[in-house]
Amino acid sequence: MRVSFWVALGLLFTGLIILTLPDSDSQVFQINANHGPGLSDMVGITIILVTWLWMMIKIIERRKLVLLTLGKVLIAALLISIAVGAFMITWGLVHTKDNLLLAGISISVVAYFILIIPAFRTVPEQ
Repeated sequence: MRVSFWVALGLLFTGLIILTLPDSDSQVFQINANHGPGLSDMVGITIILVTWLWMMIKIIERRKLVLLTLGKVLIAALLISIAVGAFMITWGLVHTKDNLLLAGISISVVAYFILIIPAFRTVPEQ
């Protein structure tokens, strides 16, 4: 694995830790009755989103390697999983269903992780 993979993983975990820390800040905005990020949550979310964007750029840059490594069928299944996960996250937030929200996050994280690994893999010189 490339050093950039471990840096990205470290940034994701840093953002996640910041996001899960208890905060007493007032909500910046309210998503539903139970959810709304405070200022510290916004910092964690920003770190996660910027790192996610960097990882998506890496996947696009190395799409041929990702395609060769995973194959069309698995990539299609992963993209469907990501879409289903995004739907579950949205539905869980809109309807205050925390179990659905967590399930959607879990599905999306696993699918993204499988998709990201080949994009950050070190390819031996030929």
